[in-house]
Amino acid sequence: MVFVGAGCLKHGTLVVVQKKVIHVMEKTPSGKYEITRQLITGGAITVDEVHGFVYWSNTKKVRRATLDSSNQMDIYVSDEYVYGLAVNPEEDKLYISDFRGKKIVVTSLDGNGGRTLITCTGNPTGLVLDLCKR
Repeated sequence: MVFVGAGCLKHGTLVVVQKKVIHVMEKTPSGKYEITRQLITGGAITVDEVHGFVYWSNTKKVRRATLDSSNQMDIYVSDEYVYGLAVNPEEDKLYISDFRGKKIVVTSLDGNGGRTLITCTGNPTGLVLDLCKR
């Protein structure tokens, strides 16, 4: 298995991108994870465990859905290639690395109010948000 990204919900559900397909996996009584459903083709992925949403990119778009794949909606559209996603549920913000646009974008969790947070000199790929209080 090749894991491009993964996120865990509090109740033990694992959301995994494998070969560009998003799988929702549940832990069995024996302690192993089994695929219980598939969402949709994707690349970057992050989970908002507070609000119960999964966010994923499929090349030019960032989409959102609940884990049962309902309530799907577009959050952000790029000219090309979204590579990284990070969610801050406490501030209701989603951070997006726009590869071709050479920028990090921040938007609300429903896609409203998007703006460029950082303009990069190169093409950003991965994205991690440190939410630890110091």
